[in-house]
Amino acid sequence: MNILVSCNDNYLMPLEVMLKSFFDSNPSPIPHQIYMLRSALSKEADDDLRSVVTSLGGEYFSILVDSSVFDGADTKAYISKETYFRLMAADFIPKE
Repeated sequence: MNILVSCNDNYLMPLEVMLKSFFDSNPSPIPHQIYMLRSALSKEADDDLRSVVTSLGGEYFSILVDSSVFDGADTKAYISKETYFRLMAADFIPKE
């Protein structure tokens, strides 16, 4: 199963909890693929997510997004630019 996520460092812990729950609830002989759309996620956080996903038997794909695409987007404390990445996910993820 392919899963698309996006976040910044502020949402890292809830994302890790969601991923652990997802893997626990969806065992599969075929590795689940996690696609992370990111711009402001630190390298340490990205490496941590990769470690979590691979330790759970999944594959992790980190995709750097130019956040300037959403410079005019309305952001608030609880809505970051990363929230908008999913709107253009088809443009960001690799085509198979």
